[in-house]
Amino acid sequence: MAMVLNTLSAVSESVEEGVGRALYAGHRVLTLHYDMMSKVFSTLHFVVSVTVNTTVSVAKTCWGILTQICTILVDLLYLTGLVVQAILVCLQVAAGVIWDFCGILKLVFTYILTQTWQALCTVGSGISY
Repeated sequence: MAMVLNTLSAVSESVEEGVGRALYAGHRVLTLHYDMMSKVFSTLHFVVSVTVNTTVSVAKTCWGILTQICTILVDLLYLTGLVVQAILVCLQVAAGVIWDFCGILKLVFTYILTQTWQALCTVGSGISY
């Protein structure tokens, strides 16, 4: 009986020591796994944060450039409209001047024609057949 108790005691100590080592090894594995996963998640967080910040920064820069380009295009369109309007006003004034000059020429030609006819009629009335 003493031998059985000694054997059981030895088996119990051996199992206890094995369980202790297994628990310690499991604890070490979990600790290493936690540390590794913590580093992985920290790295992923850093990479995602930098990627998002860079993307937002690039998007803001592109939007600013696009806004400036659109502003310049609108200004150029406005200035082009002003230039076209000035050209049309100049053409309208020039056409008015030409129209008025043509009216004056018409009056002058009418006066000359009237005077010529009057002179011809006056000279013609003095001729007897």
